[in-house]
Amino acid sequence: MLPDTNLIRYLRHKRVGLLCGLALFIFSGCASSERPLADMIYASAAMKAAARARAERRAPDLFRRAELSFWTAKKFYLIKSYSRAKVAARRAKILAEKAEEKAKIKEVLDNSDAF
Repeated sequence: MLPDTNLIRYLRHKRVGLLCGLALFIFSGCASSERPLADMIYASAAMKAAARARAERRAPDLFRRAELSFWTAKKFYLIKSYSRAKVAARRAKILAEKAEEKAKIKEVLDNSDAF
């Protein structure tokens, strides 16, 4: 007795639909996070401000940590690990702001010694 061809087609379509649904469920978790574009922009602006304050020379420890966090955020953003990118970008922004502040304080102290 030969199997019914309609039944075989139905089972094939059902299996394909089930696999597509499963793949959609698995991959939707990765795409559901929002891109941390604002955090990346704020971190970039903080890094530029720290560089303008010459933090790489006046506060090298904080500036290097900020750079490392910013590059980590960029890597996570590129691989679409947005929650990790957001954390790293916020850390980079905070570190860059601290480096900028420390650099400006050192600049004021260096200039006050000249008088």
